[in-house]
Amino acid sequence: SDFLTSNGVHHSIYEPGAHCLGCQIETFRTSRRILGFRGAEWANLIWSTPDVQVRMLDANPPAKLIGNFMSSLNIKHEFAVVDTPHSPEDPKEALRFFNTK
Repeated sequence: SDFLTSNGVHHSIYEPGAHCLGCQIETFRTSRRILGFRGAEWANLIWSTPDVQVRMLDANPPAKLIGNFMSSLNIKHEFAVVDTPHSPEDPKEALRFFNTK
């Protein structure tokens, strides 16, 4: 987050499980780009618009189910395989993702 801020990327850190459903709906509906670890929260993509872009970090090979789910919603997405479910994102990859048109 500090690296993104120092490179002029406006963003926020959001933990869906800490918010009510209405807040989750609004956040996913208005998000343009979402980066995060694989988890149940991704079901909230149902509220997203097709112009959202997603980068999902996963310690396992990407699950076909979530990829098919995003494809069925016409959501542009990419997967990044990481060492563990809590491995940090490569800051340069995050910057590339947020700056890609």
